[in-house]
Amino acid sequence: MRRSDTLSHSACWLDADGVRVHALVREGPRPVVFVHGLSASSAYFSEALDRPELEGRGIVALDLPGFGATEPPAGYGFSMREQARVLAAAIENAGLVEVTLVGHSMGGTVSLIAAQSLASRVAGLVLAEAILVFDEALWSERISAVSLDEYRIEFESICRRPEIYARGSMLRRRKDAVARIAPCITQTTAEAMHASAVDLKVEARDPWLYDLFLAMKPQPIYVFGEMHDTTRFCRQVRADGARVAIVPGSGHLMMLDNPGAFYEIVASAND
Repeated sequence: MRRSDTLSHSACWLDADGVRVHALVREGPRPVVFVHGLSASSAYFSEALDRPELEGRGIVALDLPGFGATEPPAGYGFSMREQARVLAAAIENAGLVEVTLVGHSMGGTVSLIAAQSLASRVAGLVLAEAILVFDEALWSERISAVSLDEYRIEFESICRRPEIYARGSMLRRRKDAVARIAPCITQTTAEAMHASAVDLKVEARDPWLYDLFLAMKPQPIYVFGEMHDTTRFCRQVRADGARVAIVPGSGHLMMLDNPGAFYEIVASAND
């Protein structure tokens, strides 16, 4: 791993079978690996490195190809299965074991698929409002419903004032958090966003994804933000016997709205 040290962690480049994956890393036992969602990056989880709930544990927060500082290889399609292969390779090549894998939104979809091939390396799986079923209200669904040329117009508008986009995504608009995540949308491209959204739509419409979630061992924890409008899906996963946790006073970006409660759920995922 190539690394650039800071006070509390290192910015590293992980080898994922030919893809150089940028990650924020703190070495330690029982590592927690964080996987971001659409338009995001490892910056959404940088606070994890200093959270008391995760004290003494390893931390890896990575950038998926096409997001953050990780460049996509030539011909990359940004499908969930491509991203899952890169994630699995990064974990395997880094020799990580007893991993708690935490995926948010699109990153939860990627993490669930990757967990199939990681077998005994994964001790716990936390899916924070992962996209597992079709929902026309999702932002990714709205992106996939228009052409790439049409989406470029919206994307360019967001990138002109990324701080407005960042504030609008959060319930608790902490200045430090807004400053940290606002640049993330400018570190991806309209092509990566649109292709990801289109593939998410395909995967979410296929029942195999939700069936995989229900069959996965160890049983994942599905995490909801209390204030996000996901009531119908919450009822569904509870009725199907899934493990569910709620982050109080938070929306979709629960790790920013209520980090204490979110990271407590992550820390206790394997209990």
